[in-house]
Amino acid sequence: MNNLTHTLARSVFDKITAIDTGDKDNSYKKKYGKMALKLPVLVQNAGLLQALAFIEDKKEDPYKALVKDLAGVLGYGDSAERLRNACIDLPFGEYRYLTRRAMIALTWFKRFAQSTWPEILKEADDEQGG
Repeated sequence: MNNLTHTLARSVFDKITAIDTGDKDNSYKKKYGKMALKLPVLVQNAGLLQALAFIEDKKEDPYKALVKDLAGVLGYGDSAERLRNACIDLPFGEYRYLTRRAMIALTWFKRFAQSTWPEILKEADDEQGG
């Protein structure tokens, strides 16, 4: 029997490994991966709803795709809007539980991005001077 962490890990792994954009310079994966590294910290510091609002303001498709993937993993049918509305509408205790599940999932997004695309993320760091 799988627990919540195992279930989320499998779902996230399936989302990460399904990303194949065909772009030669891997710009999509670089942006998606860099946001996957940053989003857990953003949620931890600002809260899930504020982090989702931050991403929604971005114009980059990879960032929006990460939130859609997160929504799918959390059971909101790949709908960032449904996830955002749940954050607004849920009672506080349920919102905290949703945030906890999101943090577990985001940790897996971060880990799988690092392990699946290490050279792509290193290249992204090198381009940013980091």
